[in-house]
This record gives sequence, structure tokens and C-alpha cells, in this order.
Amino acid sequence: MKNLKLIVALFTVLFLHQLKSYAGDWKIVITNNSKTTIYINSLGGYTGIFQHPGKPIGESMAVPVGAQFVFNGSVTPFHGIDIEFHIWADGLSSQDCGYIYFHSPVSGRDITKSQAREPFSLRVNKNWEQSRVLEYNFTGTNTLTPLKEGAQVYENCGYDFSKNWYIKPGLYANFKNIPNDAISAVGVTPGYSIELFENENFKGRSLTLTESSDCLNSFNDITSSMIVKKIGEFLPGEIDPDAIHAMQAFTTLLKEDKYVAQNIGKLKGMAFASSNSNPNFGNGYCCGATLNDAFCYSSTKQGRDHRTAIWGPILEKWGTYNREHGDMGWPVSSVAPIKDNGQFAFFQNGSIYYKATTGAHVVKGSVKSTFEAAKSENGELGYPKTDEIEIFANRIGNTGKKIGVYQVFEGGIIYYKWDGGRPAIIIKGKILDQYLAAGGPRSTFGWPLGAERKEDDKYKQDFERGSLERARFEKMKPDGIKPSIKPTD
Repeated sequence: MKNLKLIVALFTVLFLHQLKSYAGDWKIVITNNSKTTIYINSLGGYTGIFQHPGKPIGESMAVPVGAQFVFNGSVTPFHGIDIEFHIWADGLSSQDCGYIYFHSPVSGRDITKSQAREPFSLRVNKNWEQSRVLEYNFTGTNTLTPLKEGAQVYENCGYDFSKNWYIKPGLYANFKNIPNDAISAVGVTPGYSIELFENENFKGRSLTLTESSDCLNSFNDITSSMIVKKIGEFLPGEIDPDAIHAMQAFTTLLKEDKYVAQNIGKLKGMAFASSNSNPNFGNGYCCGATLNDAFCYSSTKQGRDHRTAIWGPILEKWGTYNREHGDMGWPVSSVAPIKDNGQFAFFQNGSIYYKATTGAHVVKGSVKSTFEAAKSENGELGYPKTDEIEIFANRIGNTGKKIGVYQVFEGGIIYYKWDGGRPAIIIKGKILDQYLAAGGPRSTFGWPLGAERKEDDKYKQDFERGSLERARFEKMKPDGIKPSIKPTD
């Protein structure tokens, strides 16, 4: 009997010593690094020592993507710990996610244990006994069920799971299943936005969220209509305020620019959003017009009040470059009249010049810089007669490496060698005639090294392998470059 009492006493001392080793403050941290909102509910056991943040134990709560929730508690030598956190996710059965067990020796089980079925994995920090912090990191795997699109709204702050509603993308001018003025927290699926309005029919004050908010604070309990959608997209029937602003800008353009008004007539329809995949060009808005198949354009890169109009041969030429979606980007200026009944328009990556006898042609890059330095169409080059034409290393079949470009104008040709380290260079008059007769850049002369210069009573121009001259007082032919001369022959 004495031996039995001794054994019981020894067991009690060892048990209390073991239990005492777990006494003190504890913290459980759950971080949601998965791809969807998870829900946590504590189940069973002696749980009074631990508290959810802001709510009693035993109630479910939501943890949005990227959020972290902390459970604090204190353990005495006379209390055990027996908490099971049951965790599940949107679109999944409550049996398909997993549990976290946190047990003291009183329960006779391991102090920590975690179990996670697909699509989640759980990771616990290694030094939890020393730090007294148990950290659980939820991560989704590739088998994760597709996320619900849109948002989840909650009646109470803290993502109170007891009263919440899933909102799919759409326009909600008023609520049927949600009480008015009953939203205090919002969970937003990544890539979506929710816009809350104070009054029905999208009126009154508004608040736009692109990520979850556990408490709307000054916007608590005042929402009566909402819009849920993918970021950057507009829903059928939605009023796009930027499109309305673009229409106002286009209306102003018609009032301010008589030349534009005469050529495009009136606006037709509503402005619509368009884009360019090049981030340097950006997005904007377009609207049709009643004359000349014209369109008005507003580029966000140029500012919200930017407004231009493009029509006729310039619009048709721009179309061969895929309009605002292509390499030329958005218009910077409207079509405008220039000399000899011509027209031009500037774009983000080039210009287009048009005259009836030469047609519409694009001028861009280094050739454009040289053309503008020579006073554009007002200088001795006049209007462009071609677009840029590439020059290849091999004359036959134009094959091999591309080594440069040239562009023909009424009064000369501009050449640009890509790897020459020099600007585009003008060749004109008798020097051009000689250069073309010799074979151009692939002749023994090679590429031009610089512009022509005065030397005594002549003009001289240097090339990679020689020089050419013309008389100082030579007059340019009124017809400019002869059509029969091919610059690459």
C-alpha cells in the first residue's frame, strides 16, 4: 500500500511538472497564404483560456487571402489545453481542408498536431516550445478548386461568418436578399473590385475596394447598391465615368476645332475603352463620327482631357499599323491641314503625312528626326513618297541581315544605317543621282557618313568609301526624285 501511494505521488509530481512546463502565455498565429478565403472554427475541449480576436470562442470567422489572425491565451499549471481548429474554404466541403490540434498533456495527446487534406498544406514553426508561438501557414496547391468570382460581404466587422453573402460580378441597383445598410466588412477575390454606394441606383457617396477590408469604418452600415467586377473591365449597362469624360472632351474638340468639325460631322454612339499592349502607349477611349468614317480618340497617357480626331487617308494608313493597338500607338494630334492641300497627324510613335499626289505615308524614328530638322514638308525634302523601306545585306531576293532603311521624299532620300552610330542622313540632287547610279548603300561607296557640305564652288558629301560632288548652284528638278530610279538597284 505504501509503495502504491509512493508511485501515485511520484506520478503526480512528474505530471504537474510536465504540465507546469506548458504554463504561461501562448499565441497561435494563422496566416492565409492560399488563393482563397479560409474559415476557422474552434471545436471541443477546454477552450476558455483562448479568445478569438473580438468574438467568443466557438464561432466561425473568415480569414481573407493574405490576412493573419492571432489567438492569444494563458495557461496555468491547473488548466489543460484542448483546442481543435477546424479549417475549410470557399467552394470546398468542411471535411476537405483540415484541422489544427493544440493539446496539453492533460488530454493525453501530443501538444501539437496538424492534418491538412488537399488543396491545403500546413507548416508549423520548429521552435514553438521556446517561442511559445505556434505559427500556421496555409498555402494552396495547384489542385485548388476554382475561386468564386466576385466578393463576400459581411454584416459585422471582423468577417463575421454568421451573416455573410456571396456577391457574383454584376450591377446591384438595390438589394433583394441583403438588408439595406447592413454591410460592415468585405472580402474581395484577387483581381476583382467592389464599389459600394450609399444610395440605391448607384447614387450618393461611394467606396471602391480592390482588396478585403475587415471593417468599413465610416462606410459601415450605409450601403444600398454596389458594383462587383473584374478590375479594368466594365459590365453591360454599367456607366463608365471615364467614358463620359471622354465624350465631354470630344464635344469640346468639335466646338474648338472648326477644321475637325467640318470633316467628321457629329459624334456617333458612346465612347468605348480600347488598349495597347505596350505600356508606354497605354489605354484610352474611342468614339465614331458621322463623316469620313472618322473616329475621335482620347489617350490616358496624354491626360484625361486629351482629344483628337483622325479620318480619311491618314486613318486608312494608320489602320495598316493596327490603329491604337499597333506600333504607332495613339494619336497625339488631330488631322490638320498643311501646305499644298496636304494633311498630317502626330502619333505616339511616328507621324503620317498626306498629299493627293504622293499618298499617305508614315515617318518615324531616326528618319523622322532628320526630316523634322529639315523643316518637314516645308523644307526642300517636301512630302514623303514612300514609307520606310528596309535594306538587306544581300541584294538578290532582299535576304540576309537587315542593315538599314531608307525613305524617299519629293526632294531627296533619307538613309539610316542601324548599327552605324550616326543619325539618318539626307542625300539629294546630283549627288543622289550619282549615288543611285552607283548602286546606293550596297555600292562601293557604302553608306553616307554625314550631310553634304560646301567646299569652294561645290557641295561635297562623304561616304564610307569615297566622296561625291555637285555644283554649288545646281537647281533641284521641279519633279524631285524620278520615279524610274530605284534606290536599291
